[in-house]
Amino acid sequence: MEIKHRKYLVFLTLTILYAAMIFVLSSYSQPPGAEEGRAAIPYFSYLAHIGLYFGLAFFVYHTLDNYPDELSVNIYFLTFVITVLYGISDEIHQYFVPYRHFLVIDIFFDAVGGGILVLFMYYRRKYGSKLF
Repeated sequence: MEIKHRKYLVFLTLTILYAAMIFVLSSYSQPPGAEEGRAAIPYFSYLAHIGLYFGLAFFVYHTLDNYPDELSVNIYFLTFVITVLYGISDEIHQYFVPYRHFLVIDIFFDAVGGGILVLFMYYRRKYGSKLF
């Protein structure tokens, strides 16, 4: 098996596991640590959305980057779209969880997290080690 194909399968597996973790966390009426986080850090919920979806975008990006065949769509755009669509589906899922709500502002912060990762990867690829 070719190395790129192996890396693709590893990142695809990690992406699915990470997305499943987000799904499980959003299945709780009160996610673990959320109450303590809100008490200690202002805007904790928004920061959590940014961080979680930055992580999801990381795995989605590397999955697409290691896809064995040539993609006809821009990898940065596709990473962002997949991340935001998953955020929307997560909010729909939360609508059915007791004491949770569908919030457009959460989708916005999911998109911010994905967008930050996409911009970072774009500039990292464009400028390489000169970036940092």
